[in-house]
Amino acid sequence: MAVSLEQLKYPFSVEARSTAQKLARDVGSLIKILNEPGNDDLIDEAEERVFSAISQEEIKLPEIDREEAVLVYQAARLLVEKVCLNLNSPGLRRIQAEAESKAVNRHLSSERDRVIRSLCKESLGWQIESTGTSVERSRLPLSLRSFEYRIRFEDFLEVAPSFRDARWKLINRHLDAGWVPVRKSELYRLMSGKFKNLIVQSEIRVPTLPMRLTEAVQRFESEMETRKKEWEPVEYTSDSVTAFPPCIAQLHEDSINQKNVSHFGRFAMAAFLLKVGMGKDEMMRIFRAAPDFVQSLASYQIDHIKGKEYEPPKCKTMQDRSLCPVYLRTTFDPLCMYVEHPVQFYKTRTWENSKGITDHSWYARKRRKRQSF
Repeated sequence: MAVSLEQLKYPFSVEARSTAQKLARDVGSLIKILNEPGNDDLIDEAEERVFSAISQEEIKLPEIDREEAVLVYQAARLLVEKVCLNLNSPGLRRIQAEAESKAVNRHLSSERDRVIRSLCKESLGWQIESTGTSVERSRLPLSLRSFEYRIRFEDFLEVAPSFRDARWKLINRHLDAGWVPVRKSELYRLMSGKFKNLIVQSEIRVPTLPMRLTEAVQRFESEMETRKKEWEPVEYTSDSVTAFPPCIAQLHEDSINQKNVSHFGRFAMAAFLLKVGMGKDEMMRIFRAAPDFVQSLASYQIDHIKGKEYEPPKCKTMQDRSLCPVYLRTTFDPLCMYVEHPVQFYKTRTWENSKGITDHSWYARKRRKRQSF
């Protein structure tokens, strides 16, 4: 008996999880099923799914016309977790989470409203409501007419804080009696983002695997090792790293740790790095670590920023975009109070490093305070 298309498109759904649980109640049962003669196609599909994630290609639905097709996602997760365990690194899990969430977002964009609501309510435990037909929405204030749904603020906050763009901050949203209006595309982003977080935050204890599965794991490890050289960020001197202002240092750290950085964050970092003299090849090595890296797009953006000679954003702009960790009070550097631009910070700190100056009390004596936190 074949499973429904929805179960294959949305592995986090109640139906998909129920079917998978019925077939394989735990990790041991799953391994036993995968190791059975005649189930090689499940492993082949799982391997292809993971390789698609690694190579940043579109994840395709399993081409298996029986109920066990729902286990392809489970098998892919099993293999990835074994790689993470062997390499003592969650890197492949993050890559898989990014790719799986993109696949879900793509499927949601052409999904029926009934399915969307069911997934939110039954599978994610969220409260959402339609804001009505386009005719009904035309009676709403102009600023609210483009929002097709509304979601409870507590459900919105489950995922939105993980997005860096300022529009995801609750303070920048319309809030009415605990409900937050969202566009279709925003709801899809929240749903796929929730799925991504579920993968990133999960950790499966994987025992020793049979030979067929071990061979697949070894192929992934070899592929990760090969690509590690491509993803490896440029090596800076210690002085260069410590001269970065906190905002750029955070963006740089997030990038090399394969965390998603907002579009504006990438622009700010690229403009800054170009301003302080970094070459394009070195910048590409930094951006290459991003889970959603596309070489042609990154290359074009760097060339565009350089060609237009865009200035890096000022401190105030970084604060408005929630990209200043000092403003967010997650870190502190006294120099930030005496500059108004990240490049000013960099020049001052580079000079301090060259002179071996570690006592920053001279700021108050020699400079005028520009901002307070």
